Formats: sequence, C-alpha cells, structure tokens
Amino acid sequence: MGDPMTLYRREFLRRSALAAASAAVLACTPGGAPGATAARPSAGPVRGGTLTWGQWDKIDLIDPALTTGAAAGEIAQNILDTLIVLDGDQKPHPALATKWTIEDSSKKFTFALRDGVTFHDGSTLTAAAVKGSFERILDPKLKAGAVVSLAGPIDTITAPNDSTVIFTFKQGYPAFMLQIWRYFFGILSPKYLATLKPGDQATEPVGSGPFKFVSRSSDGVVTLKAFPDYKWGPETFKNRAAPWLDTVKFRAITEPSTRIATLESGENLLIDEIPETDYARLKDDKRFTFVLSPRASHTLGFSMNVTKAPTDDRAVREAVNWAIDRKTIVDKVFFGVHHVSVGPLSEGVWARDDTIEKMFAFDPARAKKLLDDAGWKLGTGPIRQKGGQNLEILLATFRSPWTDIAQAMQAQLRDVGIDLKVQVMERGPYLDYVRAYKHNMAATSSTAIDPDGILRVCYHSANRGGGSNFSNVADPALDALLVKGQAQELNTAERRQTYLDAQKKVMEILPFVGVMSQVRVEAMSTKLHDFKPGPGGRRTGRPYRQGRQRVGRPRVTRSDDRGDRPARSPAHSGLHRRAHPFRQRRGVALPHQPVRGARRTRGARGRCVRRETHPRRSVDLGRRSRGRICVGCRCGRQAATGSDAARHPCARRRHARASGPASPRRWRVHRELAGAGPRTHHAWRAGSAGRSHRTRSRDGRADRRRPRQSGGTARRPDAAVEPGAPDRGRAGRTRRPAARGHHHHP
Repeated sequence: MGDPMTLYRREFLRRSALAAASAAVLACTPGGAPGATAARPSAGPVRGGTLTWGQWDKIDLIDPALTTGAAAGEIAQNILDTLIVLDGDQKPHPALATKWTIEDSSKKFTFALRDGVTFHDGSTLTAAAVKGSFERILDPKLKAGAVVSLAGPIDTITAPNDSTVIFTFKQGYPAFMLQIWRYFFGILSPKYLATLKPGDQATEPVGSGPFKFVSRSSDGVVTLKAFPDYKWGPETFKNRAAPWLDTVKFRAITEPSTRIATLESGENLLIDEIPETDYARLKDDKRFTFVLSPRASHTLGFSMNVTKAPTDDRAVREAVNWAIDRKTIVDKVFFGVHHVSVGPLSEGVWARDDTIEKMFAFDPARAKKLLDDAGWKLGTGPIRQKGGQNLEILLATFRSPWTDIAQAMQAQLRDVGIDLKVQVMERGPYLDYVRAYKHNMAATSSTAIDPDGILRVCYHSANRGGGSNFSNVADPALDALLVKGQAQELNTAERRQTYLDAQKKVMEILPFVGVMSQVRVEAMSTKLHDFKPGPGGRRTGRPYRQGRQRVGRPRVTRSDDRGDRPARSPAHSGLHRRAHPFRQRRGVALPHQPVRGARRTRGARGRCVRRETHPRRSVDLGRRSRGRICVGCRCGRQAATGSDAARHPCARRRHARASGPASPRRWRVHRELAGAGPRTHHAWRAGSAGRSHRTRSRDGRADRRRPRQSGGTARRPDAAVEPGAPDRGRAGRTRRPAARGHHHHP
C-alpha cells in the first residue's frame, strides 16, 4: 500500500485519509507493537462519511496558543497548518515552509513559504500571516506563558516580502525547529486575526488545514468539515490532497467505561486512552487492534512545592521518594502496561540519564529514618508530628492516571507516617490552584521529545507563576544549565552532557516524585491501515477503511444540540432501540441482546448489572456504579442529581436521572474473568434466589460471592449461560425474553 502517512499524537486526524460510511478508528503503531493490519489486495480506500470520535479529555479552548487539553489541541491541529512537521525520525520536513536556513549560531531562522496556500476564508498565506500569528502568541495580553517559553527568546520577526519570514533570537536557540511543528504554533488566517483584539481568544479558529471549523454545540460536540481545496499536505504524507472524510465530530467522553461501551457497540470505532483493565480484557478481541506507544514526556508523577511546608524540607521530599512502591503501582493499578521511571525524563526523550533509574528503590525503612532525623516523630497515632503539626501533604490533581496513582500512594505514605490528602478538581481550577502554589504536590507531565521542552518548561525559574514550574524552583545553577543547553547545537556530545548535568541537578533539588513512563494504549478498527509512530509516541497515520461494504445499518446522523445520534429511519420506526452492549448474568457476558423501551432486564436469579432504557433516558450501571450515564444526547456525561439536573443539557427532556455514588477506581471489579461489560463496581454472581454476600478486592482480583442459605441452588461463578436460554426471575420461573420486535445495532 506504499509508505504510511504520518500524523502526530496530538494531531493524528490532521491529515486524515480515513474514510468510511460509518465511524472509523485512528491510532499509532510503535516499532515492535501491534500494528496496522495488512490490506486485502482487492480492497481500497472509501471516500466520504462522518467520523465520530470519543475523546478521553474535556474539550476546552480550541485556541492553539491557550488550550491546556490534549483533546482541544487535536482539534486545533486539524484546522491549522504549521511551518514544518516532524516525522518519526524526529527530523523537520516542509509544510507551509518549503525550505529554511539557520544562521549566526542558531540566532537567525529564515523560512520560504509555500505558494498557492489559501485559508478556509479564502485569504492567501503570506509572511504577514505567519508574523501576526507568532506576535499574537508573544503578546503578554494573551497570557500564553507556556507556549511563549517553547517559542524561545525571540527578538524580532520580520517579513521582507510576502513569501519570506525571518525570526531572530537574543541568543542561539537550535531547539526552535523541535518546537514549531506543534499545534501551538499553527498559522491563523490574516482576516481572522484582524477580527481579534489583543488578548482575545480564538474560539473559532480559521486556518489552512485539511478540516475547517463548523460548529460547537451546547453539549460540547465540535464539528469539522473537510476543506475541499486542500492540496499542500507535507511530502511525508501519502495523501497530500483533501481528506477522505467529509465530517469529523469530536465528542468528549471522559468516563472510560462509556468510551469502551461505544467502541464495543460500534458507535465509535475510534477511542483513545484505553483503561488498562479494558486493554487486558479486550486485547485478544479480533475486532480491534490495540497499539501501545511509549509517550516521550516528563516522567508521570507529581511536582513537589519546594516553598511550602512540609515539602519545603528536602528530607520530606526524599522520604516520599523512598516510600513509594512504584513497581506495585504499575503492576497492580495499571496491570503492568506502563514502565517504572524515577528520573525527570521518560523513555524516548533524547539525552535521558538511565543511571538515575537505579535511584529510590522501594525502602520504607529508609524513609522512616529520614523523617525521624528531620524531627518528624510518631506519637500515639499513625501520623507523624513535629511542633504539634501533623505531617500532612496536600496533593492536587485533575484526572486519571494521576488520581489512580495518588490513591495508591496514600496507603504507602501512611505506612511511613505521612498523611496524603488528595484533592481532585476540574482542569481550570486546578491550574489556578497550583499556579498560586497552594499545593504540596501536583500532577505534572510535559510532552516533548527534547529535554529542553521538558526541563526548561518545568524547572526554569522564569516559568514560575503562569508557566508550568509547579515546584516553584528557582535555582541559579540549574537555570544556567538549561539556558546553556537551549543555545547548543542539536545532537552534539556537548549538549548531551549539559542535559545529563541538568538532570543530576534536578535530582539534587528533588522537586518531584516520578512514578512511571506512560505507554499510551489506543484502539482502532481492524479496517484501518497505514500507521507508524510519530515523534514521542504520538499517534500517526493516514488511515482509511478497506472495501466498500457497510457494516450493519448505515448510520444516519443529524447534528443538533443533542450531539450525534442515530436519526429516525423508516426501517426502524418507533423507539430508537439499541442493542444492550453488555448484558451480564452473574458476571458472564452474553452476546448483544436488545432491550425494549424502558423495561429492565434481569440475569438468572439475580439483579442485572447494567440496564439500558429508551435512548432519552439513562443507563443504570448498578447501585454502586459511577452513576447513570446520559445517553439521550450521547453527551457521555453522568446524569445529574438534585439542583444539578437543571443545568444538565438534557434537563429539558427530563431524562437526567438520579445517579448512584461514584466509587474510587480501586474498588472496581476485575472484569477479565468472563469478558465482562462496562466498569461496574459489583457483579451479582450467585445463583441463589436469596441475596449474596459481596466482597471487594483491593488487588484487582475478581469479587468472590457466596449465596446466603435461602434455599436456592447456586451455579458455579464461571458457569456459562446459553444465549437462547430462558430468563428466570428470583423464584426461578421462566420469563419472556427481554425484548421483541425490531431492533438494530448502532
């Protein structure tokens, strides 16, 4: 099929050649990992169709210079083009710029722009558009501190003619070419720039990319349409012309179980950030291809505030590092998918110091001694005290996997006398909170393939406050090393040594606790092909759907404030019935079985684990589940309760139902046992007519349940149920099937 197309992790739909009459999947293939399936000789790409993509992250600002979320960044990268792109070889290739020169010890960069490029509003690419886009980023009124840091010490930007733009720097900055391929530096239309006042957000950006912004609905669904005039894709891409897809819809589905349900039901053939439990359960499913790609970034872990007690004491910071059992966290919480990492740089980052990884083996006795020597003594309780104050550490986070790591760390730190308080908040309040340095520990990670984009961004004193220096570190010696490395030529022994010294200095200060190098787990349909890894494990590829056959009923979609859901079809009139994604009986997953209207379903002699009702109502995930998930508008949100119901986007349709309590991830049932369904925190496995004892597992093993002595006869927990077997109630009498008549698979 030729060389694969390349798209980066945060931009993988950007040049999409994917096409299908129904949804399709995108992902990346790292070397040695499960990859794209070989195409059949008779098959070929199919043009047209709508892709609905369920994203793991909330979609905040689409402004490329201001967005803090990966989901919004991926949308922005589909709308905007950059001057260059990076391929998997981590070398720059032409995009909007066809060639460039680097002079004066990397203080002067001159770019020649591509002819014939037009923006979505009809305006033409000129050097003034590039100059205006970069000057907007550098404007202090925009407050794009983190992106300004990546741009480097720019002195001037000039446009001597319409096809040439020149950047000059206050000092040499070779890493400039390793930064400007990122979506932060996408070029905006000059007409659109003229409508923005200084400091205004680009809420509906206009670029020259393969897709153009169309709308954002009230429930957050962002719709993009293919740009038919697109014909200047980078030469590293197989399809340099307009994308195969007609439309792409981005939907934030932050609840992992809901994302997985949409994948397995066929509603979405593209989802990302697969939970490790679901990967373990589905990795042998022949319908999907799972791609594991190491993420080049700061080691996943937590910054420690070096200016707020008690983490202002290095002994406390060191004790935390000794007290964490990283291997147990990786193996038990994340099923061994990720890799233990101690130093600031994860696998895949250039100049990583592997000798650091031998530091801080799990040693709680050493942690206790450090705390004793620092004056933190155990009293009558389990928490250490000093001067009448408990050894309490406040950890701020905003989502998994940091939340899951923090919960695992709580028990480990308590064993050495540290009381870890975990505070989970939304992304916006989280950033305000940590940038005000109200925390002791904060979730941290910075994606980059070069150490400059990690160490300088996270630990240079200039990035305190509005930047990403959540540790509040201000060390002149470290600053000097980071500035020195920034100015040195790329891929030289001298630059490598500078960053080795910088990593050692960071470990002396110890402003963080590293836990693991993250491996991203992505799912894609086996109908998609031609993928290879981009820089840093970012998703790459120019996927397309093989053959012209349609799978099941063609999706008839309509866009409104309820998002993307099947429209009424003559062949399926009446209720929009859906196949029950995961009908479970005593923990045994059955084939797809329909559910009619609002009727509930019951497993044999036990309450059903999941109940699906009319699409304008909600899905009951069990009494101890994370709550009912709204499916009326397919927004993927939890149904609201109480006064919150009025604010739910579906409230006026009266299907935001009461939800059950959200349980911590550590209480989840390990669902590998029988290929069980969406994440539920209890599964009725006893066959007794009476109630069952339930025990929860803290180590990931399945719950063990035994019937109370009520006269019933229990089947063994792993007993299979025939798909056609009659449904029985509590008294054992035969009942009619749960659904009859017409139904369809979405």
